[in-house]
Amino acid sequence: MSQRIFVFAVLALAPVISWASAASAHHSLSGTYDPASTVELTGVVTKVAWVNPHVQLYVNAPDPETGEVLNWTVELGPPHRLQASGWGRGAVAAGDELSLRGAQARDGTRRMTGSTVTIPATGLRPGSSPD
Repeated sequence: MSQRIFVFAVLALAPVISWASAASAHHSLSGTYDPASTVELTGVVTKVAWVNPHVQLYVNAPDPETGEVLNWTVELGPPHRLQASGWGRGAVAAGDELSLRGAQARDGTRRMTGSTVTIPATGLRPGSSPD
């Protein structure tokens, strides 16, 4: 009988344990990106990955010093937050030119947060509306 109670308790607590481990696995952007290392670039989107936990943009942008075109990975917020702020899956697509501003990865790679994303042709930010 006590074995049945133990099995029932484990099964009853499984969703709670699963949720707690998922919550503790979330990472802070400040651990990955250096807010003191600001990057500004303008480039063309090569790919959009609308996935959890964060939407990723891949952007080809020229290096300001050499002119060489480099591919950057830009990490945005989670899909549900972007949708709640007016972004949709089609807000940005491959071939779009974007101006981006954010913090570079602490390890110096070409990865950054996308704290500000602007479409230069219109001056709009995805999810915003014209004045």
